[in-house]
Order: sequence, then structure tokens, then C-alpha cells
Amino acid sequence: MENKAALLNVLTKLHIKEEETALKHSYEENLNDLHIFFDDLIPGGFNRLLGILYSINISEDKLQSILEKRENRHVPTAKVLAKLFIEWEEEKIKSQEKYRSQ
Repeated sequence: MENKAALLNVLTKLHIKEEETALKHSYEENLNDLHIFFDDLIPGGFNRLLGILYSINISEDKLQSILEKRENRHVPTAKVLAKLFIEWEEEKIKSQEKYRSQ
């Protein structure tokens, strides 16, 4: 499921793209930029990556477990991380909408 709002929020929160710039690109282009961001972090910015993961309550152990349990081992880690962040943002959006409607 494409959730453009969640992806847009992730891109801006991680300072990957400004909102105006992201809005000019397709979902696939923005998702690819998120993949590239994580792909670049994995080899050289692991401590920064862990800090980002901790900000959404994913520990190094939890990440390792997720990576070990993934069905398709050929899916790059960057894509797994992107999916995690988008799912986290989707849940956050749903929660905010739930509390707004109460």
C-alpha cells in the first residue's frame, strides 16, 4: 500500500528532502531516495543509523531479529529499513487521526 503522507513525513523528518521537493516527485522516486539514504548509512554511519532506529524504538537486537526473520533474504537491508520507517509513520498517523476524532 502506498502511503504518500507517511513517506513524505519520513523524508522530511530524516532531512532527506524538503517537503516542496518531495511533492514534485513520484512515490517511487521518493521511496528510492529513502532506500539510498539507508544504503549510504549502513557502511559508514552505523552509529547514526542506530540513533535513528532508537528514535522509533527499534533496538539493534530487534533490527537483527527482523533481518534474520525476513522471508526474502535477497531484499536489501535498506529496503527493510525504509519499510520499517514508513510503517512506523503510518501507525503514528493513524493514532493521531484516532485521537483527533475523539
